[in-house]
Parts: sequence; C-alpha cells; structure tokens
Amino acid sequence: MRSLFLLGFFSALSANATILYQFSFTPVNGPFQAASFTLSEPGYLGDGGFSFTPFTMSDGTHTFSLTQGNAGTDVPSAFCFDFGTANTSVGDCFTGMSSAGAPNATLAITFSGNGGLLPSSPGSFTAGQFSVFVSAFVTTTSAVETSQGTVTLTVTDTNPTPEPASAVLCGSMLVALAVLYRRFRLAKFRVESAKTER
Repeated sequence: MRSLFLLGFFSALSANATILYQFSFTPVNGPFQAASFTLSEPGYLGDGGFSFTPFTMSDGTHTFSLTQGNAGTDVPSAFCFDFGTANTSVGDCFTGMSSAGAPNATLAITFSGNGGLLPSSPGSFTAGQFSVFVSAFVTTTSAVETSQGTVTLTVTDTNPTPEPASAVLCGSMLVALAVLYRRFRLAKFRVESAKTER
C-alpha cells in the first residue's frame, strides 16, 4: 500500500505539460501536396530554434525531409514558424536556400494576429494563402518550385493534471505518508511494549 502512495506522490511531482503544435497545410497552387505534421514540445515555444521529429513534404515526385525549425516574432503584428531541410537557412521569420544545396526545401508560415506573440495558451490559428510558401530546388540546375497554401495550426496542452490539482495531489500524498508513518511507529511501539511486558 505504501508503494502505491509513493508512486502517486512521485507521479504528481513529475506531471509536466506537453504542448502539441498540429499543422495542416492545404495547397492553393503549385506542385506541393497537402501535408500534416505535429510538434510535441515540453512547453510553449519562444523565439528561436527548436528540436523536433523531422517531417516530410512532397511535390508529388520528390520528398523532402524538413529537419530545422524556428519560431519568431520579427514581423509586426504576426508570429511565424519556418522549417527547412538540413542544407537551408532558417531564422526568425525568414528562410533561405540556393540551388547549390539541392535537393532542398523550405516552408515559411506567417500567422497574423495574437498580438504579434507566439502562442502561450491553447488555440487555433490560420495562415492565409499569401502567408504560406513552400519552396524547393530539386537539382542544382532546376528552377525553384514554389507553392502557396493555407495552414491551420492547433495548439493543445496535453497536461493530464492541471497544476492546482497536482499541488492538491502532492499534499494528499504527504498526508497519507505521514499517516502511514504514524501507524508504523504505533505498531512498532505496541510490539516493543508487548515484549517488555513478558
């Protein structure tokens, strides 16, 4: 029984938020196909680069693995997410690439609103056709491929236990541990008293 209380206590202490950023790209023009991907982060993202599990985008013939990411607020009244393959440049609200690094691709997304701040709470955001660009060089001699589209971003906090509840759970576990300790001490005292009476 004590192990159950200890397990609950340490589970409450380790309750951390996982923030999901779910992106859904719908092309309006150009060769790139629809794509969806999810970033799972230990907290809300701030300005700068971040690590994530790579995702792919395809033009129907070629597939590009995007491995770099950056979130930024360098655009007035907007926030952005930029992604690129390993041989591209990705920064605060900009992407860069050249045919010399082909094959390569970038995805640049600018979301208007939210006071120009990155999301810091759950919500949904939409970037319109003129705010989403996918670009790629397939070979060192090819022209750049470009698609425009829309992106829907849904931010979700998956923390199973809200923080006030975690505090209550920790407190409950401490009380339970104190009660168990007292029972143990009383039982030990009774055993020792019974031995002395003999």
